[in-house]
Amino acid sequence: MKDLWATALTKTKDERLRRELSQLIQRADLSDLPGVLEWIEQLAPSELRFELRKVLFVRWARADGASAMFHVQNQIETERGPDLMAFGLTEWAKVNPAAAVRWFADAAQKQVQAQMTVALSGALATQSPDLLLQLMPAVMEEPVRTELCAAIVQSWKDNNPAGAADLILSMTSGPAQADLLAQLIPHWGEKDRRGALQWVQEMTAGALQNTALTHLSYDWVRSAPEEAAQYARTLPTGTDQFLITVTSQWGRLEPEAAVRWAQQLQDSDLKEKVLASLLAGWAQENPEAAANFVKKLAIGAGGRESAAISVVTAWAAKDPAAAAEWATSFPAGPQRDYAIENVFYQWALVDSVAAVSRLGRLPSSGERDTALYATAGSLVDTFPDLAVQWAAGVGNEPLRNRQTERAARAWLAVDPKAARAWIELSDLPVALKRQLLPRS
Repeated sequence: MKDLWATALTKTKDERLRRELSQLIQRADLSDLPGVLEWIEQLAPSELRFELRKVLFVRWARADGASAMFHVQNQIETERGPDLMAFGLTEWAKVNPAAAVRWFADAAQKQVQAQMTVALSGALATQSPDLLLQLMPAVMEEPVRTELCAAIVQSWKDNNPAGAADLILSMTSGPAQADLLAQLIPHWGEKDRRGALQWVQEMTAGALQNTALTHLSYDWVRSAPEEAAQYARTLPTGTDQFLITVTSQWGRLEPEAAVRWAQQLQDSDLKEKVLASLLAGWAQENPEAAANFVKKLAIGAGGRESAAISVVTAWAAKDPAAAAEWATSFPAGPQRDYAIENVFYQWALVDSVAAVSRLGRLPSSGERDTALYATAGSLVDTFPDLAVQWAAGVGNEPLRNRQTERAARAWLAVDPKAARAWIELSDLPVALKRQLLPRS
């Protein structure tokens, strides 16, 4: 063994040597492990040294985890020390998880806590998930606590979903909490919708409860849409958004059945909202069918216009040219203007050239102004120099100045020299120029 070690001091990349040394460590008496570690430390820092340490710690941590962790914490220099601490703790947790958790809670160093928490989570997730909760008081950093919560939720989602959900509620409010809830609730709902629904109903009313209901609705609508819609009708006044969410999904799957159900609603305002929502969902799958249905809707003019706007909005995302043709067939009025504005805004986002070429075929100057205004608005954040040019073509002066100001300010933020030159030579009102170019 001494001869092998002498060779290893000069040949740290020899694969045969690596295998022989590993085998010697695996055969060494457990009482000799501290001495074997001293031999390993004679090697120059290298992958060989690190690999041999790992081989040693597999045996040492499983035989005497406390002793192994003491050595790695206090007697090994910092070179890859955190990796070895996490590795040793993982091995210890496989044979004595409770002792490993107690050691972590008492001795974990803040600078390596994240690595060690992840290591423990992996080791305990399947065999002793309840012990993960004991780590929580010792974890100081919020990102580490989030990782730990995620591991517990993953462990409990099948056997203890209510406990996992309660743990999520105990987290700091924010995106991480919402993301974990979004992962758990649909999974729970597929396996036990009644239990998941009861838990959601007991939540404090608010945005998080609405989010949970929305995630619960996806599988519910696929399997029993009318039941989901009927449940939504039992919710307190002011929670119509869940009903709208359900019917929108239903409209994508079974639009005609969804429409028949919605038309039975007695509340005319709610009926209009629901029909607009489910027709928007229908239009995402089959916009022409949804558009044809709108023409036959037996509701008031305001409701039909709202439904038409919902359809044209969804249609514009899929086929803006066809949506534009349909929008221009609306009767003259605010709803027609809004529909045209919405279509051209979305169209310009994906193909501004095609959108602009269609502008010339609009039948009136007012509609062209609306479309130009929308086209310029869609380009403000990405191409403010182009947005300024399209805004300048709006005939309605207040609209033109409003959109030009937005585009000019955005342009000044990214290319002040070019924007300043354009503004100075433009025919904008003097007062607006002074606002855009204040004297220093």
